[in-house]
Amino acid sequence: MSQGLRIDQGDYDKRTALHLAASEGLLPVVTALIDELGASLSLVDRWGGTPLDDAIRSGHQEVISFLKSRGATRGHGAKADPSAALCNAAAQGDIDQLRSLVSQGLRIDHSDYDKRTALHLAASEGLLKVVTVLVDELGADLFLVDRWGGTPLDDAVRSDHQDVASFLKSRGAGRGAVAASADPSAALCNAAARGDVDQLRLLVSQGVRIDQGDYDKRTALHLAASEGLLPVVTALTDRRARGESLPRRSVGRHTVGRRDPLGPPGGCRVPEGEGREPRACVNLTLGKRAAR
Repeated sequence: MSQGLRIDQGDYDKRTALHLAASEGLLPVVTALIDELGASLSLVDRWGGTPLDDAIRSGHQEVISFLKSRGATRGHGAKADPSAALCNAAAQGDIDQLRSLVSQGLRIDHSDYDKRTALHLAASEGLLKVVTVLVDELGADLFLVDRWGGTPLDDAVRSDHQDVASFLKSRGAGRGAVAASADPSAALCNAAARGDVDQLRLLVSQGVRIDQGDYDKRTALHLAASEGLLPVVTALTDRRARGESLPRRSVGRHTVGRRDPLGPPGGCRVPEGEGREPRACVNLTLGKRAAR
């Protein structure tokens, strides 16, 4: 604050420092923000939620009591953005909130800006109880696809939530067509943010440019770096360093070069950049080492 920042400055979702502290249940931080730094109690985020809404949703009773003692009020989240309210409740595992939203007349299959529903979010997080309630009690559609062509079952399989995947299959759920052609930049960024190197390999093999940016001009590398996914960053930067389509070069029966991080698993070797001495490499057929 000594640098002149406003304590109520919101991020791209209009969420303030107080929203985040309340959501995490950090009572000392919440106290300092209000009593010492003068944070506004009831600013709403893009979903119409206040810090008190965050504390209630996350079940932080001490923070709830403190905020109420200072006069904080609840927002109007469901009315402001019903799809976000549903998806947020699902991702948080808040079954009571889901039931409440549906009782207020919201359709359980309301989707967000990425066409993802509450069921997509619950499946992605591996929340079997939430998935069960959404499907068996609230009637969520099993086959809706998001902007990348993915169904809730795709989310469960990709995130390795076997119990959720088994449940969805038992109810007849199917896989989608996660097609790069629908939105290649989004497909790349989504795969990078999830740490899915195999999906990145697939997309590149289909001709998608690895530097394709999304609507915010953010690339797969931006997303992987933001999430701290070193293996993905390494694969992406190694591929960029040697170019998109350099020919292979061999000496006799030995391929000289280094492993293509985004190439097919277990095999493809690619040459070193021009002007550099290539490293020794392993001949995958003979199990020997070859050097130039």
